[in-house]
Amino acid sequence: MADNDQEEKKFRFRNLFRSRPSVFKRERYVRADETGWDVVELVIGKLLGWTGGLMMFGGLAILAWQAAFWWYTAEWTPYPLMVLLDTPPEIQAKGAAKIVEWLLDMPLSSTLIVVGAVVALIPHYMEED
Repeated sequence: MADNDQEEKKFRFRNLFRSRPSVFKRERYVRADETGWDVVELVIGKLLGWTGGLMMFGGLAILAWQAAFWWYTAEWTPYPLMVLLDTPPEIQAKGAAKIVEWLLDMPLSSTLIVVGAVVALIPHYMEED
């Protein structure tokens, strides 16, 4: 019992000066008595972080390509979310159809950047304090 308390104090002291210990740094301090759910949480956190990072990178790459093309031709080429769909969805309700149309007209690059940032930040809020 006293040995576990000593280990917990060491663990807390190591993280004392960090603003918020992240899921990625916590894997160094995984103890043998932790459950399998901690490992699952760690893997999910890493997957979400990488997925969000790739989405942000994709959004920045699309934005850079648009800017380079604009620089070359002096004509901005918009890429809305509709580019990802072959055909627009058919919705009977006029109000809902306008909302969906508005959402699909949003720029693809900024949507990927914002959604990627939100997805990448999820692991930081998964941890218990």
